[in-house]
Amino acid sequence: MVTPRKPLVALDVDGVLAAWLPAALDAIFEVTGKRYQHQEITQVNCWLQLKLQPEQCQQLFAIMATPGWCESLEVLPDADKHYNQLAEIADIIVVTSPWLDSPTWPYERMKWLSRHFGIGPEKLIHTSAKEYVSADIFIDDHPKNVRRWLERNTGLGLLYSASYNQSAQDLLRVYGWNDMIKWVENWIACQP
Repeated sequence: MVTPRKPLVALDVDGVLAAWLPAALDAIFEVTGKRYQHQEITQVNCWLQLKLQPEQCQQLFAIMATPGWCESLEVLPDADKHYNQLAEIADIIVVTSPWLDSPTWPYERMKWLSRHFGIGPEKLIHTSAKEYVSADIFIDDHPKNVRRWLERNTGLGLLYSASYNQSAQDLLRVYGWNDMIKWVENWIACQP
């Protein structure tokens, strides 16, 4: 019996592996003095939804560009355990958008991925143009990224479900890591 090849999964970081939104909401609290809950956020660019003033956005972006901010992000609950399960059945590359205002973001992201997931730089792609990364399966929490990827690729594009992407009804969703692993297992089962 021929062992099926492992699919190549291109996996986003923020909102899939890293708890970016809680850290962003902490930074918004620091700027505005208002505390928002994760469930209240219905847009990917939460600063637009919250109608932050231009000077508040500048302050927020400066906080997120501060050296150490990217590396301080928490791991999403159980993502490390489930990442290892996924790695048993799939080859994984990480595709992440750098925060362009931060001179240390790519380096910190590399260190963060190595520390929490054992991912080395050979499995890491920094780009905002994720649609140019070829893979069998692409998983991201930003609807725009999934749509653009699907326009250029023939693989399976999946939206990692979150409060801020519920308006994207046109995309296939994964509802957490167990669901993600099931999608990958189903992909494997459907290969000739």
